Amino acid sequence: MYDIAIVGSGIACSMTLCHLAERLRDKPVQTEMLRIGIIEKEGEMWTGVPYGRRSVIGALTFQKLQEFLEEPERSCYIEWLRATAGSWLQTLREWGGSGAAKWISDNQSLMDQDKWGELYLPRFLFGLYVSSQAACAVEELSRLGLASVTRIQGEAVGISGMSGRPRAIDVEDDRGARRSLHAARVVLAIGSPPQKAVQGSAVTGRPSHVYINDMYSPSEIASMYRIQKALSALPDKTSANLLILGSNASALEALYLINHRPRIRHRINSIVIFSHSGLLPYKISEETVEFRLLALEELRIAASFCAADLMAAISSDIRRAEALGLNVADLRDLVGAAVNQSIDLMHVREQERFICEHGVNYSRMMRRAGRDTRNAADELVDQGILTTVRGALRRLEPFPSGSGLMRAIYTLADEPAEMTYPLPFRITINCGGFEDLDYSSSRLINSLVSNRICKVNSTRRGFLVDENLKAGENVYVIGPLVAGNFNDRIRFWHVESASRISGLAKLLAESLFDSLFLSSEAAVSSTMSFKEDVTSVVSPSSL
Repeated sequence: MYDIAIVGSGIACSMTLCHLAERLRDKPVQTEMLRIGIIEKEGEMWTGVPYGRRSVIGALTFQKLQEFLEEPERSCYIEWLRATAGSWLQTLREWGGSGAAKWISDNQSLMDQDKWGELYLPRFLFGLYVSSQAACAVEELSRLGLASVTRIQGEAVGISGMSGRPRAIDVEDDRGARRSLHAARVVLAIGSPPQKAVQGSAVTGRPSHVYINDMYSPSEIASMYRIQKALSALPDKTSANLLILGSNASALEALYLINHRPRIRHRINSIVIFSHSGLLPYKISEETVEFRLLALEELRIAASFCAADLMAAISSDIRRAEALGLNVADLRDLVGAAVNQSIDLMHVREQERFICEHGVNYSRMMRRAGRDTRNAADELVDQGILTTVRGALRRLEPFPSGSGLMRAIYTLADEPAEMTYPLPFRITINCGGFEDLDYSSSRLINSLVSNRICKVNSTRRGFLVDENLKAGENVYVIGPLVAGNFNDRIRFWHVESASRISGLAKLLAESLFDSLFLSSEAAVSSTMSFKEDVTSVVSPSSL
């Protein structure tokens, strides 16, 4: 039996393990060596999807390093970047393609000047860094006789167990064989829920049409190869049309990868994006924008206001800025400060309502991307390749001529009448949102819900957790599935950034330590003293 079983080995797992190793080392207790099991279905440990081999090596972060991580983690990462620059730059040159070559050329002067905080770094670097930290933590735990860490290859497909008993975890290998293991504590570090599929049977049932439900499955490289192969098989360019559903960060990354692959870009006739906003993330231009947030200013002097009033004021000011031609991306800090001030003025029930009901929509209105990634989309627009449509796909139907072509039936925003897009599509890429947890295709999530081990929170995007990240008896959650929680310590509508996960990993490590070694009274005391250390990380101040 394991003292702790962590499901998933991405950065949430890695950072938690590092903080737990630090806690065990600095405040040792008299105990037998802990047994920690890491359940991972993929072949790669410690990085997860965004920072590992399933992402293309040249994929970039959407934040500068100075925003990507908080101190002291940021300085540690910069020190590692300096020390290993010769190695990773060579890897980037050899395997990153034209996009990576351009990134090195554009950013070499900043690296030479030691301005690491100004860089939108390739994501795989953070994966290498976290992997090295996790490997050191595992080695240290073993060397000091504090804990043994065991990798368990397979997919966790179910969790059960009676109250007061260890949890049973069903693990399935790649041949479908199952085994059951037991753990006194389970940590869910499984990343985001599965993506919502698009009319699965109608599209996937036609092998001649290339439908990519998830760019990272099995990897972005494999997805790009499928796109290139499909385009190469077409007799002429007129039918080489690609449909992207959604205009989020994944969609923008797909455009970046396409733009820097001439064998794909030169064969494409058209790329069309359908999304509810019709807008890609705004480009961060780092300009000083002079703009008064009139609606938010007026709201803050009102005697009282509710969450809906705050959302209406945000929308009013942002739409006015757009009408004036201002770059909304560079208003992020200004708007964020005003929103935080307004949240503090509301009754706590309205604060919760804003976090859980309006937060995601607010984030969508302020979506931003760095220069390198966003410029790729602009170049595709300038070449007459990329078009965005503010509308929603209703269904895909076979095109009369066949040959794997599909036609898109859609509606424009606020107009119920169905329309047919004039171009047929050979390729469809799903970059839409994630599934709700109460209707998930994940066997593990379904097991947790049906066995009443975890409860889906009001947003349906995450599990309900307490101040210690506990979602059920001896079950903890970290990562994106913490989204939509509101309590004294955790107030998030999304948990997908490395800085937030790092803060939560510290909190989780402390919670696990307390559950292992402290009595209930001592645990309360430790929790209260620890709260001050994490408040700045888990409050809504870093929207």
